[in-house]
Amino acid sequence: MDENSGRNILITGGTGFLGGYVKTALQSSGYICSDLKDGEEIIDVRDASRIKSFLEGLGFIPDAVMHLAAQSFVPRSFENPIETFGVNFTGTYNILNALKETGFKGLFVYISSGDIYGLIGENELPVAEEHPLRPRNPYAVSKTAAEALCFQWSVTENIKIISARPFNNIGPGQNENFVVPSFAKQITEIKLGLKEPVIYVGDIDATRDFLDVRDAAAAYALLIQNGIREATRQAGPNLENSDFSAYNISSGKETSLRHIINIMLEISGVKAEIKTDESRLRANEQKRICGSNEKIKKDCGWSPKITLRESIGNILKYYEEKLKT
Repeated sequence: MDENSGRNILITGGTGFLGGYVKTALQSSGYICSDLKDGEEIIDVRDASRIKSFLEGLGFIPDAVMHLAAQSFVPRSFENPIETFGVNFTGTYNILNALKETGFKGLFVYISSGDIYGLIGENELPVAEEHPLRPRNPYAVSKTAAEALCFQWSVTENIKIISARPFNNIGPGQNENFVVPSFAKQITEIKLGLKEPVIYVGDIDATRDFLDVRDAAAAYALLIQNGIREATRQAGPNLENSDFSAYNISSGKETSLRHIINIMLEISGVKAEIKTDESRLRANEQKRICGSNEKIKKDCGWSPKITLRESIGNILKYYEEKLKT
């Protein structure tokens, strides 16, 4: 019998882009997954009383919680920082507090962001988990604050907490507001004769650390597995015994957006002009980003399996099927 069989995992944000892949990875490892939903309605993490009522009516106390729910689009965080803080910080507090009030003593995995590192010097790449946090936008500030909250709860509330810091996840089904699916949609539209042969871009010479969402989901499943195994040791209410750890979820490689476009053009057979759209440029953009993944490799035996080219091919196929219908 699978050692994970019968273990119950509560997932917030399970209906989002990442959530579906994470549930698949957890279920294939023998876990039973439950969404934070009332019937077919997703429960807003800002609704504290409804979260508590849901947990009280669940019929069991989860062995672990995977907290994915977030407002994760950086431009939107500038447009509405109060909403972003409400979802990302207050929502995290609401989940933690409701869990406390309903007797939860298991593992809490918080999905943070590699964006919390903020300003990174080129000589500091690849950035490791010990690097100071210098967030540069409201989204990153909200994630930094929520991660600090998680650390505090690991100290004072006897809950083992793991913070995962993903960098740029990509894969089929991601919202086209994000850069890679935006390129894929434009190139596929050109291929299908749905638009002029022009790709509109921001700064495509910036580098990012791209990781296929399925590799990221596999990493989260391993964090759950290892974290539950270690959660029998409860932390005491003091700093020395805080039961908190952070892990980068990254490829360990930096890739320019220009290279991403070139791979897409090669795979699709499309020829197109590349034009800079001023509205896609961000002030004070981080030019290079790359995260070290040595810690999760060492502690969990994880490593990426899906190549960048394979991932990009899957995204293009997704858009071709979507746009044809």
